[in-house]
Amino acid sequence: MKTNISGKIIISFLILILLLPATHVSSQTGIVLVNISTNVTEEAAQFIAVNKPLGIVQGDFLLAQIAFLKGSDIILTPPVGWQFIRRDNRESNIGSALYYKFATSSEPTQYQWVFSDEDVAATASIIAYRGVSITSPIIDTSGKDGESDHPNAPSVNALDNSKLVALFSIKKDTSLSTPQGMNELYFIGAVEDELNSKAADQNVNAGATGGRTSYVEDVDKWTAQLVALRHSKSDPGYKTFLPLIVR
Repeated sequence: MKTNISGKIIISFLILILLLPATHVSSQTGIVLVNISTNVTEEAAQFIAVNKPLGIVQGDFLLAQIAFLKGSDIILTPPVGWQFIRRDNRESNIGSALYYKFATSSEPTQYQWVFSDEDVAATASIIAYRGVSITSPIIDTSGKDGESDHPNAPSVNALDNSKLVALFSIKKDTSLSTPQGMNELYFIGAVEDELNSKAADQNVNAGATGGRTSYVEDVDKWTAQLVALRHSKSDPGYKTFLPLIVR
C-alpha cells in the first residue's frame, strides 16, 4: 500500500494551525485592570510624582488623574509623552486634569507633574489597563464642577466592551461614595485636610452610559469626570480566529 507522506504532513500542519490562537486575538472579553499607583503631596509643593504601576507591559494604557487645589489659577505641566484628555476646575478652588499614554518597552520608575505655583496640595493616580485601543483609545469624556454633597458627571457615549471610568475630587476631608454599579479603584484622602479624590470603573456596552454620582457627607466644591475607553478589538489587524477552510 502506497503512503502519501506529503499529504500527512500538510494535514498535520493544518491541524496545528487550527489549534493555535491567531495574532492580535485577545483572550479577554473586555478591557482589564492591570494595577493602580497613587500619591499625595505630604505638604503643599510645586510638583507631584507618582510611581509606575506594577506589572505593566508594552502597549498597556495608562490613565492619570491629577487633582489639585487653586483650580484655574494653576498651570499644570505633564511629563514627556503624556497626552491631555481634559481638565475641569471649580473656579480657583479645585481642579482635576486627566492624561494618558501607552506604556513603552522602557518606562521610568515614576512620573512627575509640575505646578506653576510653589504651594499646591494635590493627589495623583495612574490606572493601568490592558486591551485598550491603541489607534483611538478615548470614545468620549464628560466633566462638571459644582458645590454640593453629590458630585456628578454627565453621561457619555460608549461602544460594546467599553470601560467607563469615573473620577471625582472634592475640596474637603470627607468620604466619597462609589457610584452605583461601579467598582472602586481608589480613594485618596486628607491632603492638608482639604482635598480628597476617588475613582471607580465599570464595563459598559454601546449607547449612552447615563451620569455617575458620588455622595459625600458635607457640602463643598468638587469636580466630576467620566471617560469611556475603547476596546482594542476595533484596531486594524484585530480579528477573531476562524477555522481555515481547505477546498
